[in-house]
Amino acid sequence: MLALDHQEHFKKIVNPEDPNLATADQIIKAKQKILHALKEEFTAVLLDTEYGLPAYEGIAKPFILRLEKSGFFETSGVKTVEIQHSVSELKNKGASGIKFLLAFNPDREESLGELEKARQVRSDCQKNSLPLFLEILTYQNEDRQLSKSELILNSLEIFMQKGVVPDVFKIEYPGDQESCQKISQLLKETPWILLSGGDNFNEFTTRVEVAAKNGAAGFLAGRAVWQDIPDNETLLKSRFSELAKVVLDA
Repeated sequence: MLALDHQEHFKKIVNPEDPNLATADQIIKAKQKILHALKEEFTAVLLDTEYGLPAYEGIAKPFILRLEKSGFFETSGVKTVEIQHSVSELKNKGASGIKFLLAFNPDREESLGELEKARQVRSDCQKNSLPLFLEILTYQNEDRQLSKSELILNSLEIFMQKGVVPDVFKIEYPGDQESCQKISQLLKETPWILLSGGDNFNEFTTRVEVAAKNGAAGFLAGRAVWQDIPDNETLLKSRFSELAKVVLDA
């Protein structure tokens, strides 16, 4: 699947000298180029309502809509997100699924407030018969250094123990093959997919291969595909096709 719900990154693409001067029309047109280049390649796409949804007009494949406002808010070292839309609102806009992103620190009790937001979002998705793609970005306290694998696994264990289980987890690369296997064992029947998180294309392709061979169901990639080549239709297609083949061959 293709991720295209980004906003700040597209402002930089259309006006690198001063992203704040990027217009809505410029951002929509930039997203249109990528969407039309890849519309035969992706199975579904993740969009924002402001720019991505207008750019998607005329494409007849399923789309997932982002629920939260772009960016995190931080208070006393705890990162939070603000829910921008209701699930029913996004369903009425034609969404085939909902993506909810949150930041989570498994060592901070305050992060449980974000978990409870996810619980409510999951309940709303169930009421509206829409699948939930839950994206967890982990972070840690400065005084306790955990590996990315430990952060991810500790966080997922808390979500599973608390019964906050989405239809699909969207997860950072945990570091190695063994960690991918541990994620798959922990989540059991719940599928997980890999996010690109700004990796370069070659690095992300390697990570997708490792993840897919060890239980990941696929990927939901954005910047790794298009961040450096938003206008190159041929290379966009080639990259996405290569990623899809890696998953299918795993």
